[in-house]
Amino acid sequence: MEFSASNFLAEAEKDINQKTNLTSYTDGEYIRRGGTNTFKDTNGVPLAEKVAKEEIKNEALTHFALMSARRKAAEFGNKLLDQKQQTVQTFEKLAAAEGYPVKLSPPFSASQGLDDTNFPSRLRTRRCP
Repeated sequence: MEFSASNFLAEAEKDINQKTNLTSYTDGEYIRRGGTNTFKDTNGVPLAEKVAKEEIKNEALTHFALMSARRKAAEFGNKLLDQKQQTVQTFEKLAAAEGYPVKLSPPFSASQGLDDTNFPSRLRTRRCP
C-alpha cells in the first residue's frame, strides 16, 4: 500500500490554512532563511522573491501532506492490529474496505537492496553489510 504525500495535498492545504496564515508564514520564512541570496535555482542564480516564497509554500504543504499520510497509515495499522488475525488475507480485505489498493513489489532482501524498484531513494539504502 502507498500513502503518498501527493494524495493528501488538498487536505494539507485545508489544515495549514486552519492553523496559520500561509502568506504570513511564507513571508516570515523567507526573511528567517536569509531572503534574496538564500534561494537559488539549479544554476546557482538567486530566485525571484515570489518564486522563492512559492517554494517555501510548497515545502510547507508537502510537510503537512506527509503528516496526513503518516496519520492515515497509522490509523490503518491500528485497524489492522485490532483484527483477530493479522494475515495477508486480513490485510488485503481491510485495505479493500478502506479503499486502498494493494501493490506487490518484487522480492528483495537486505543484502540485495531495492535497486530494481521504483521505491523512493531513501528506502533503497542498504543498512546491512
